[in-house]
Amino acid sequence: MQEIFDEISEVFKSALGDVGEQKSFSIDEYLDQRDEANFDAKWVNTYNLIEQEKKKFSSGERKKVDEWSERIREIIFKNVMKKFANSDLAGYISDDAGMIFEANFVKIQS
Repeated sequence: MQEIFDEISEVFKSALGDVGEQKSFSIDEYLDQRDEANFDAKWVNTYNLIEQEKKKFSSGERKKVDEWSERIREIIFKNVMKKFANSDLAGYISDDAGMIFEANFVKIQS
């Protein structure tokens, strides 16, 4: 799990650097796009699918992946807050990182 954790963490940190250097990046526009029904529905469906798949694993395995997911969420949240000082943006992006980590664990590609 450490390898997956490190890889996802690096991808997000790199992406944050790239986005932060774009003068045309608008946090408000990004957040508005995230709130659109189509994106939201897909995100929720993927989340629900991951949760269903996690039930196939032992409680110990689920606890372990949840702990790792929480760690990556915390790290990404702090990095986004440091760079953009926007808790909504930090929450969304850190949730995405956690979801990607968990999807990798249960072998879902969405």
